[in-house]
Amino acid sequence: MTTIPTILEDAFAASLTDTDSMSTLSPPQVEWVQTIAQQAASQKGVFTVLVTSLGKKILSPEQDVRLHQDQIPGGYSGRTLDTKFVTPFIRENFSRLAMSESGWLTRSLEQPHPYTLGYEGRIKNKTVKNAFLYILNDIEENNADARIYLIALFSQVSLLHSTNLIFDTTTLYSGVTIAKIIEALQQHFFTRYPVSGASRLPVLAIYAIYKCLLSTPRYEGKQLAPLKSHTTSDIRSGSVADVEILNLDSTFFEAVEVKHN
Repeated sequence: MTTIPTILEDAFAASLTDTDSMSTLSPPQVEWVQTIAQQAASQKGVFTVLVTSLGKKILSPEQDVRLHQDQIPGGYSGRTLDTKFVTPFIRENFSRLAMSESGWLTRSLEQPHPYTLGYEGRIKNKTVKNAFLYILNDIEENNADARIYLIALFSQVSLLHSTNLIFDTTTLYSGVTIAKIIEALQQHFFTRYPVSGASRLPVLAIYAIYKCLLSTPRYEGKQLAPLKSHTTSDIRSGSVADVEILNLDSTFFEAVEVKHN
């Protein structure tokens, strides 16, 4: 039987190995999802209400989820679903983003008016407000897929905020786990090679990881500095560390110094 808990759990599980949901969204849709994900910690109510709305739409496709209170004609009780199922789910999987009870306790979201584009609730961050309303409008007016939105949202929030993922048991592509990757890297780093240069291997590994991370929201607009000679001192090369992430104006955003062993 399909229920809100199973919908949320299935979407969350799909998001852990998701590579397709963001690519199937249009640029405006991607921007809306990223806006909600990036601001989820400061806009917990919006995040919670959106998750509830998406879950309800998947459960009841005929329901206009913009009608979020049962006192609104044709509406449903979003707060009841949130309190019983959604906030507990968020607390378990994204603890830093959980409301104490319900997203509908937020004054800007509890008003008895539909979440249409003209909704007058005073969500402080206008960019977040617009993204929230545009997503709901897209679902109801353009028949956008609520499940794709939910998976994409969980995927982005996991990248930015999750503190509860058990990475060493999460199965990645082709059955490879992060634990197996770490084991392979350790064997590679600490094998006794007949030539010098083994201390360079961890630097190359971390550099490769950052190459992947550049596609995530945290590193949007950032770039990796080319690797310097491993035998050149930082003072002579002008470097601050072995791996350097730069802003577009070439100022330093982040740096990693690697010491073998």
